[in-house]
Parts: sequence; structure tokens; C-alpha cells
Amino acid sequence: MKCYIKGYDKSKYEADSKELFFHNLGEVTDFEVVQGQKELKEKTGWTYKDADPFDEYLIIRLADGNITSYRNSMVDLFKY
Repeated sequence: MKCYIKGYDKSKYEADSKELFFHNLGEVTDFEVVQGQKELKEKTGWTYKDADPFDEYLIIRLADGNITSYRNSMVDLFKY
């Protein structure tokens, strides 16, 4: 599936958050949201120095085999 992601300057749950970036991700095979850096590390081997304010992480697997992750409360993922 083709997807794009929008990133915000702070949590998307705050009414005054502003869009910082927009990226076309291209072909995404799947994605999931995990709770906590422990689960993120178990699934990807990664942790964030600056943790997500709500401890939510979006893991995206791309068709080319790459994996990326974002602090979920600071991004929105859309299929198109």
C-alpha cells in the first residue's frame, strides 16, 4: 500500500500542534503501533533518546525490507 506521513511540532493530541513535515513513504507492507520503549526495542532493536510523550511508537515496514519508526503521538500515517 502507498502511504504518507505527517509530523507535528508536538503531540497531535494538542489542539495547537502544527505540521512540521510531510513524507511520501511509497510502498508499505505493514505497520503497527506499540506501547512503550521496551516493546519497541523487542520489535526493532531501537529506543528513542527523546521518548514519545504518550510512550507510543509507530513501526512501519517498507516493501524494500527497511523498517522505520516514529513517535506515534507526533505523527499521522495515511494510506492513499
